[in-house]
Amino acid sequence: YARSDALSWTAAQHWNLTGAVLDRVDINKSDGLRVLPRAVKWDFEGTNHGWSLSSSAGWARGYDSSIGQTNGVHTGTKAIYTYNGNYPNRLGGPYWATSPTVDCTACSGDWDLKYWRRLGLESYYYDHAYIDVKNAQGSWSRVWTHNGGSINEQSFSQQTHDITNHVQNNPDLRVRFGLGTTDGSVTYTGWNLDDIEFKPRAGGSIGTGANWTSAAFGPGAVGPQMTTLGPYGIMSIDATVPSGSSMLWSVIDGVTRQPIAGFAGFSGDTVDLGAIDWEAHPSLRLKIKMDQPTGASSPIIHGVHLQGPLRDHLQSRPVTVGLVALRNELGRRQHLWFWQRDQPGVLHPPTDQPHPFRLLSERWGTVAGELRRQQFVADPVEQRIGQPTILRALGPVPLAVQQQQRPAMAARRPRRRRYTTVPAYRCRS
Repeated sequence: YARSDALSWTAAQHWNLTGAVLDRVDINKSDGLRVLPRAVKWDFEGTNHGWSLSSSAGWARGYDSSIGQTNGVHTGTKAIYTYNGNYPNRLGGPYWATSPTVDCTACSGDWDLKYWRRLGLESYYYDHAYIDVKNAQGSWSRVWTHNGGSINEQSFSQQTHDITNHVQNNPDLRVRFGLGTTDGSVTYTGWNLDDIEFKPRAGGSIGTGANWTSAAFGPGAVGPQMTTLGPYGIMSIDATVPSGSSMLWSVIDGVTRQPIAGFAGFSGDTVDLGAIDWEAHPSLRLKIKMDQPTGASSPIIHGVHLQGPLRDHLQSRPVTVGLVALRNELGRRQHLWFWQRDQPGVLHPPTDQPHPFRLLSERWGTVAGELRRQQFVADPVEQRIGQPTILRALGPVPLAVQQQQRPAMAARRPRRRRYTTVPAYRCRS
């Protein structure tokens, strides 16, 4: 029967498989693995950044219309606030504005919660407001309570609370601001909040770099990463590396964790692991090092694909990648892989490529709103002819292009040169 040994790591549950090692990496972003930031800040411009705002206390993003944008926002044009005008009498609660999760498993040193506020609140005898932080044990810890007389601030001021004891080894660091209960008489404007951040002090940081080591994979691995006996296949890393940042990867032995000769310190996105002796190294691990210098954006690993698939989410315009470009990495065990060669909408003339696979023709263009590639390939041994490939038009939804390998027919022709796989193409969105 047919079985696929293809492995793909694209989500938090893959980055954090049993046996994986996470060192200052953020696995909770939907677009992939990245460096944990040196500080986490929410300015509420563009979106609410994943904050949960309880409508029961009038929490909203924007600004309190009763005081206007100039007075209701610290920087930019948006903040979060409770109600347009004063909060009501006999409010229940408390009702919360809660931040998204920040993984601080690798955080070190001393940290503060900083935010800018304009607060209007009656004396603590009558009306109440709170700030909590989610600690490493999973419970909410109070870091501030309104415990004084009435407050009616006319401008924003920055507030700071020490949260060091709640940060380290905390995979679910969060903050929440609460309003309520209130009594039945005097009311004020409540919370106006902007530029909220978790910030390390001098000596505290998440670091400028991060390391991620995968769980073991291969015929000697245990669990879902175990593959059938036989050589390793192609590995591709689908990544975005902004200017100024860097990504390096190495393949290491799954048990000893020592680098495999010839597979250490690379920055390319595709390699054939078939040159590794699978009997001497029955399990492997992938180690990725990302660096994000000050002022640069973090590299993002959208996915890692093993044992055959070649994928690219087309986060940027594809470039020409063919047999010639891959020859130094793939050697004699080459597999055919072509991306868009130029602008979509332009049909290209036939292009020839050298042995062992020969590209008979290749054309690109758009038909009925779809980006299309027509490609005919001849295998010099099997004489297989590839089929046309249709790719959906580029749009806001990332497009994944996968090379799917098929078993070769060489077993039926033992006297001929043996090829382990011949690729067919398919599109996966």
